[in-house]
Amino acid sequence: MDRVRRLAMQMINGYPTKFSVDYEANKKVLSDLAIFRVKGLRNEVVGYITRYYKMREAEAQPQDEEEPQVAEETEAPAPS
Repeated sequence: MDRVRRLAMQMINGYPTKFSVDYEANKKVLSDLAIFRVKGLRNEVVGYITRYYKMREAEAQPQDEEEPQVAEETEAPAPS
């Protein structure tokens, strides 16, 4: 896994604007930029790059989806 991560980070650092969150587009870009003798290794590197960009995109979006919960005030029973 270290080899996949190292290769992916080299590609991301060298060509940061070429990749996106689209797996198929990243696979085509990587095939144009580098020569992989093993298709499985290329696919693992592309998968890592795609996950990396999806994580970055998720971190960049504001987390407004989680609304703060407001505790409801409970009424005490009236004394009799």
